[in-house]
Amino acid sequence: MMKVLLIGDYPPPYGGISVHVQQLADFLRRQGSECVVLDIERGTDPKPGAIRFNGYLGFLWTLILFSGRGYVSHIHTNGHNFKSWLAIAVTAWVGFFFGLRNIATVHSGLMPEYAAGGRRRKLLIRAAVWPLGGVIAVNQKIERALLEIGVPPSRISVLPAFALGPRAEVVPGWAGDYRKRFSPLIASAVYLEKEYGTDLLVSACAALREKYPRLGCIIMGSGSEEEAIRSQIRGEKGEDFLFLLGNVPHDLCLSLMERSDLFVRPTLFDGDAISVREALALGVPTVASDVGFRPHGTRRFTPGDVADLALQIDRALQEGRPPAAAEEIPENLVLLRGVYERAVKERR
Repeated sequence: MMKVLLIGDYPPPYGGISVHVQQLADFLRRQGSECVVLDIERGTDPKPGAIRFNGYLGFLWTLILFSGRGYVSHIHTNGHNFKSWLAIAVTAWVGFFFGLRNIATVHSGLMPEYAAGGRRRKLLIRAAVWPLGGVIAVNQKIERALLEIGVPPSRISVLPAFALGPRAEVVPGWAGDYRKRFSPLIASAVYLEKEYGTDLLVSACAALREKYPRLGCIIMGSGSEEEAIRSQIRGEKGEDFLFLLGNVPHDLCLSLMERSDLFVRPTLFDGDAISVREALALGVPTVASDVGFRPHGTRRFTPGDVADLALQIDRALQEGRPPAAAEEIPENLVLLRGVYERAVKERR
C-alpha cells in the first residue's frame, strides 16, 4: 500500500490550495492509499481530516516521524517567498535522509518573479529541488521558471491543481432567494485581502447597476480586509445587492457558482486559480484578471482596472453561458498518482 503525507493548507478556510489538498486526500484514500494530511495553515486548532503541529520544530519532528514510517511527503506551497522554499527544502532533505524522494507542488503565479530575484534565491531553489522525486508546476509559466534555474525537465510535471468536486445536494433557502431576486447574479470566491482585488469587483458591480438594475453579487471568502470591504459596500450603497458570505463549504460554493450567471476572479496576481477552472468546468462565463496565465475560455481584464473589469463583465453577460468542460478534469489526479508511483520506485 502506498503511504502519502500531504502537506499544505486544509479547509476551512476554503482556498485554492486547501481545497486541492482535501480533494487529493479523498482521491488517494478512494484509490486504496494510506493518506495523512499535515495542515500548515496558521493556528493550532484541530480540524477534522488533518493533523496540526506546533512551531518549526513541530513541523520538522512530524516529517521525521512519518518519513521513518515510509510515507512519501508531498508539500503544496506558493513558492514565492523564502519561507515557502525553506519548507520545500526541509521536506525534501528529511525524506532524502530516510531514502525517500518526496514531491513538491508550486502554486503561485508570483514564483517566476521570486526566482528571478537574484543568485541566492536560485541557489535556494536548486538546493530544495535536488533531493525531490518530482516538482509539479501548476502551469507552464512556473515550469519555464524552474527550467531557467536549471531544474532538469525530467523532474518537472505540469498539472493543474484541480479536480471538480461534488456540488451540495441541498442548498439553503437564502441561496434560492438570491437567484430569484437578482439577474444577473455574479459570484466570486476570494480571500478578503488586498491582493485579491475584491474592492475592484465592488466598484465594478456598483457601476454596472445603472445598466443592470437587478444585478447582484455574492462574494465567498474571509480575510483581514473584511471590514474595509464592508465599509466600501456601504459607501457604494450596495448593502442590498453586494453580499459577503464568509467561508462557505466547498460543495455549497460550487452549487452557488453553478447557479450564477457569471464568475469573477479580480486578483492583482494569481497562480492557476482553481475557482476559475471550476467555473469554466461548470459552464459559467468567467472573467479574471490577466495575470499571465488563465485557462482557455476565460475573459480577461487588465489587473487593477475597474473600468476594464466592468467592461469585460458586461461583454461576458452579453455572450451568455459557454459549454461545460468538466469531462477532462479527473485525469489530473490520475496523472498525479503516477508521479507518486515514480517517486516510490526511486527510493534509495
